[in-house]
Amino acid sequence: MKTLQVNPQWTKGNCPGCGLTIYIDDVNKRTMHQDPLCTWYTDFCSKAKCEGKVELIEHT
Repeated sequence: MKTLQVNPQWTKGNCPGCGLTIYIDDVNKRTMHQDPLCTWYTDFCSKAKCEGKVELIEHT
């Protein structure tokens, strides 16, 4: 079972498509999405209504 150590510097948010938790890693320019089927975070939303990619809301 893979788990992700959440970096406190990451910005926590919600996927505008399905509402699941996402983490924005500004340093590496990536978004990690919390997949409900496992504990790993991916760049893609598993919900079809999100059309695969997580659209980021503007953040600072």
